[in-house]
Amino acid sequence: MKILAITRGDAFLLVYSIEDAGSFEEVRHEREFIINIRPLSVSTIVVGNKCDLESDLKVRKELAESTVTVDWENWFIEVSAKTDTNISNIYNNVLKQARALGETPILEQRRRSLPIFTSPKVKDGLILKLHSCVIS
Repeated sequence: MKILAITRGDAFLLVYSIEDAGSFEEVRHEREFIINIRPLSVSTIVVGNKCDLESDLKVRKELAESTVTVDWENWFIEVSAKTDTNISNIYNNVLKQARALGETPILEQRRRSLPIFTSPKVKDGLILKLHSCVIS
């Protein structure tokens, strides 16, 4: 299931806790797993969560940010889900990066599978419903 999600995904969010160095290592492992399956450019954002707990810091922002932006060439942001800090920025940037990559074969396949909209049929001034059921 995980491989299917990676092959079909348009963008990826990899989230770690800034108070747990092991979670950053897990993000590193997951990124390598994604690259092995999708070697082509794929939008990835690495998110450091719990930035409101800077007193319990185990992963320094400077180290994480330089690793992500310079070495991995991905986007980095620190957030706090508790205080809602930078949460909307994550989703805005995921959408921007996914759109910047343009039409992917997966996106084209999704669009082809959507039903084609045609104007509704009108009979006696009433719009006839399509794909509906009648309960009596």
